[in-house]
Amino acid sequence: MAGWSEPVRDAALGAAAMWRWAIATVLAGHLLAIAFPASVLFRNREPLRLFVLEGTGVAAGCIALAGLIAMLVQRWRAAEGIPETASPLETIGATLISIEVASGIAVAVLYRWASSWSGRDADTVSVVALFRLEPRVALVASMPFAVRLHVFCAFAVVAVAPFTP
Repeated sequence: MAGWSEPVRDAALGAAAMWRWAIATVLAGHLLAIAFPASVLFRNREPLRLFVLEGTGVAAGCIALAGLIAMLVQRWRAAEGIPETASPLETIGATLISIEVASGIAVAVLYRWASSWSGRDADTVSVVALFRLEPRVALVASMPFAVRLHVFCAFAVVAVAPFTP
């Protein structure tokens, strides 16, 4: 951010903070659902809790997407006229994260109560099952396109992340 004007730098820092807090909220929700699927299903029996959980996830996802878009736009505006400011892998990573967040919002909006149906199948697609090398790929393959895109992008982001600054 060296060489950026103060208002632009402040806006970039604000967008980055908005992105970090919102995506941390979304990730915490995902981790809780994976770690404690029975608890999530139990809490979701109460409609108000379900609305709050799902609403918080959608709101955090939308805020994360807005923050991410704001950061990318500010970066592109600041990089005008500067050759090769982003590596190809950095561009791929930003694109994958954008698709990941957008597809997550689509899953939450199009397939309501995702926390309930994902909790039922959490053991199948969980990190533990992946470490045991026993995931049921057929389950993911039978999911709607938005869910498969979300899962694919999650793996792609993890694969690309070590190669981005």
